[in-house]
Amino acid sequence: YSHVAMHQWNQLHGQQFPLVHRHMGIAIRMLIPWDGANQPHTFRIELVDADGNDMLPQPLEGTFNVGRPPTAEPGDELPIPMAIMLGDLRFPRPGTYAFRLLIDGREKASTQLQARQTV
Repeated sequence: YSHVAMHQWNQLHGQQFPLVHRHMGIAIRMLIPWDGANQPHTFRIELVDADGNDMLPQPLEGTFNVGRPPTAEPGDELPIPMAIMLGDLRFPRPGTYAFRLLIDGREKASTQLQARQTV
């Protein structure tokens, strides 16, 4: 996979912890190489704390398969966009968290998120 991008804001603020974030979206854009098309792939999204503990109540995982459009040529990259909505995410304490994207069991992207307490 030549390119994977994950987008989200990088800070959450709350007056008290645990902080529950009611609605959050993640946008992912993957570019699948030509030779990765027409075969099943798995993905998994994790939210981990600074110690690597998984923070999601259940795994976000699934499969995808991208075909080659008739106009694609050998060597082309094939885009796969994904948008995932999450609800009621619980952040037990202020600190650093990270979303990680694994494709076929290998980490391909990660982005950090800071949870901060406001006064």
